[in-house]
Amino acid sequence: IQVKIPNSKIAGQKFSNVSRMNRSQVKFDLRFNLHDMNRIDEIMLVIRQEIVAACPKLITDGSRPFRVLWTDISSDHLVVTVDTHHDVPPSTTDYWETREHVLFAISTAAKKVKAKFAMPVTVQAKFQE
Repeated sequence: IQVKIPNSKIAGQKFSNVSRMNRSQVKFDLRFNLHDMNRIDEIMLVIRQEIVAACPKLITDGSRPFRVLWTDISSDHLVVTVDTHHDVPPSTTDYWETREHVLFAISTAAKKVKAKFAMPVTVQAKFQE
């Protein structure tokens, strides 16, 4: 297949030929309640362990990052970033199944350590006339 794209459309743009990629990334930002701060290390350790156990094509040789890190704190939650890379082509059935395995691993880990995810807080104001 030949694809013609005018230079004006791609100048200064970053693009990738996904059809030639053989590895993929799965990344999530998880929100945990502030009361879990004193055990965030345990939560992250169990998430790592569950992902390793659930994902046989996870890249752990150092050629791509495998991160489960506490990356932010807010007034109502902690953020843990899960960043995984896999020997699975993107946009394939294997990719979506791998993504699901990561999600199940995160869920299993949260249940094991009895951690609860923090829900986004929305504020609604009522105005009286």
